[in-house]
Amino acid sequence: MRIDGAEALAYHHDRWWRPIFDTPRAVFARIEQLRLDHWLRFTKHARILFPSFIEQLDEQKFDAQTLIHNGKVIKEFPFGANVSPIVLHLLAQFLADDPRQPDQVQHLARLLRVQNLSEERMFVNVAYGLAGPAPSDPGERQEADRLFSLALYVDRGSDTFQSIGGYAYDPDYSRESAHAHRLDRWRALGTYLGFCPYANAYLGFGGFFSDVIAAEHVPYHYERMLILALLYQLTLRNYNRRITHATRLLIQSNKQDPGSAFRDLRRDFIEFTNCYWFREVTLAIQGKEIFAKQVAVLDIAPEYAEVKDEMERADEYVQSVRQHRMDKGVSAAAWIAALLAGFALALPLLEYKDPWQPLAWLVLAASAALIMWRIVRHSSSDEDRQCNRK
Repeated sequence: MRIDGAEALAYHHDRWWRPIFDTPRAVFARIEQLRLDHWLRFTKHARILFPSFIEQLDEQKFDAQTLIHNGKVIKEFPFGANVSPIVLHLLAQFLADDPRQPDQVQHLARLLRVQNLSEERMFVNVAYGLAGPAPSDPGERQEADRLFSLALYVDRGSDTFQSIGGYAYDPDYSRESAHAHRLDRWRALGTYLGFCPYANAYLGFGGFFSDVIAAEHVPYHYERMLILALLYQLTLRNYNRRITHATRLLIQSNKQDPGSAFRDLRRDFIEFTNCYWFREVTLAIQGKEIFAKQVAVLDIAPEYAEVKDEMERADEYVQSVRQHRMDKGVSAAAWIAALLAGFALALPLLEYKDPWQPLAWLVLAASAALIMWRIVRHSSSDEDRQCNRK
């Protein structure tokens, strides 16, 4: 973001600092408004969808927010609101047929709350451009590392402690964690890229970072790769919930086709895997590295493996149920065949003329049928218990 009258802040030359001391008061006020700490505070609070516990207010982890456009207050987000009215207002501009209709906005609010949100805060994708040239000595690099850790883990200046060097957490822990989440391809040039489970952060110095990387690469390349990675994560979690529901139906259902729910689910999963699951989305080396980092920190590969394993186990169970029912059918057919054979052997009794012989034949047939029914039922009960134990 350029400031009229203070363009030198984005340059690499030695006089980049002069606008701080040699500008009109209005320009200096604008410079002060764009301090990094203000943006860190804005990012931390703007990502909140809803307060998760009352202590957030006492711990000053939640600030009341106001959306202002052209000097007019559009929406306010006070503590205690169910879902951020500001987020709902912005979503309605894209997703509602008519954002001015309150019922459509409330429908979005209901959809937002029933999506099994795993976090009360939104994912952050942000780029911060700092004034001046890239750090050149060890002290400057250490300070840049500290600022980058605040940006990556979405902390504010007020979250830090002077007793531990201005870090929000233990310095060694922060440095080791940031090192694991960083991509250091351009770090020596003063460009920091980091990817953690709830944020992607980019921090750099000078005009090239502000005008090209932050303004073009991040929103039009890296952010779109992030959206795809988040789509994978949400899709896999949706499959996990659908598997849970289909499993309940599978266990409780007595339908002729026990795997109907899983058949549809498996078809959808195959379509997702074959048509929408991409391990690489670009041929550029740096793009491959960034996408690999984005996917890795979201634990997408383990979630995919878990869903696939649950699908395979469910398929094994369905096959065992089908085999069990087929065995029952074959067993019943065998007993019916035996019964018919017994009837065939007893038919000659009908040719005798003595009155007691037909009655004896009926008693014999009824006794054989009763015995076979008891044997089949006992066998089926044992097989049912064995199948359920599997």
